[in-house]
Amino acid sequence: MRNNNLFTSILRKPHPFIFNRTSAILPGIITLLVVAVLAPFGLNGLPIMERFLTGLLFASICSVSIYFGVKLLRNFFPNWFQEDGWTIGKEIALFLLISLLICLLIFVYILVIREDSGDLWLLFSRTVIKSLLISSIPISILVLWEQFHHQRKQLKKAQALNEALKSKKENTQSPNAIQILSEQGKEAIKLDAADILFLQADSNYVDLYYFENARMHKLVIRNRLKALLAQLPNKQFIHCHRSYIVNRSQILKVEGNARSLEIILKHDQLRVPVSRAKAEELSSLVK
Repeated sequence: MRNNNLFTSILRKPHPFIFNRTSAILPGIITLLVVAVLAPFGLNGLPIMERFLTGLLFASICSVSIYFGVKLLRNFFPNWFQEDGWTIGKEIALFLLISLLICLLIFVYILVIREDSGDLWLLFSRTVIKSLLISSIPISILVLWEQFHHQRKQLKKAQALNEALKSKKENTQSPNAIQILSEQGKEAIKLDAADILFLQADSNYVDLYYFENARMHKLVIRNRLKALLAQLPNKQFIHCHRSYIVNRSQILKVEGNARSLEIILKHDQLRVPVSRAKAEELSSLVK
């Protein structure tokens, strides 16, 4: 049971979603080298030039399958490919789907060039097994490298933001009480900006968390987060995520993982996510 929980936690671990030309070209290059040097699928009997050309064909199949396969999947399932929700489990699932597509295309190619079809199921199963074995090592290395590289990158970014927050000299506290208005323009609450902790969007409403009598309270306001942001002092409040606004004076520190940054608040060390789109904006605001 403990092993299952550990495995599940690993699959749910945040992972950066990286998809660019290199994502398609690099596996193709690795495929070319594997086919030309190791000569799987019975290709060791071919002359080196024919083996290289076959490897080039396999590499093209691999790169084209990755590039257009991911493009199509992102178009058909955009919610599943949300970058803020990408995990190691999704990365592995995507790898398996694209690998099966590559295996199918390679199987069709082998079927065309073979003089005798033989047992098609045996041929297909061998193609899938060998293709997955060949690709599993570089893909595993790539996933681990992405985890390591982006973890370091996010940690450095978080450290830079923490230093900027510590060295900030200007006074961002508002001396006067501000009015928070609802969607109808009615006053929802009046309080000092310094007493606001953070705001969280919830459909057509916003949850406002604030301090009163040394205790944290929550007020539900019918309004849009963007409309409330316009009512707040822009130097004191940071729109760090599409669903969150935080009071800069309430930030304890910033932490990072392989996928994104998180703001740790002073009160009970509450965590507020920072979206990728807002990370650079956050960096420029605190600096």
